[in-house]
Amino acid sequence: MCGRFVLTHSSEAIADTFKMEVPDFLPRYNIAPSSAIAAIFEIDEVVKRELVYLRWRLIPSWAKDPALSNKPINARTKTVYEKPLFRHPFK
Repeated sequence: MCGRFVLTHSSEAIADTFKMEVPDFLPRYNIAPSSAIAAIFEIDEVVKRELVYLRWRLIPSWAKDPALSNKPINARTKTVYEKPLFRHPFK
């Protein structure tokens, strides 16, 4: 798996799709792990949606420093249930 993705839809297209106001932003063609990315949350049952920026990464439950979580983004299928980092999320 590559570990990178793109966001090519315009803010207008996202606003139309989700029926909400979205701030203007430019397309991004190289979104890497630990980058801030736009995510849409549904806040409550009244279908109130909000666009927020999140960091794409996995922070191990035992990590005292979130900087340690910048490296692992993929798990191998043969060992996903053995590695402490992926064992619990895999279950």
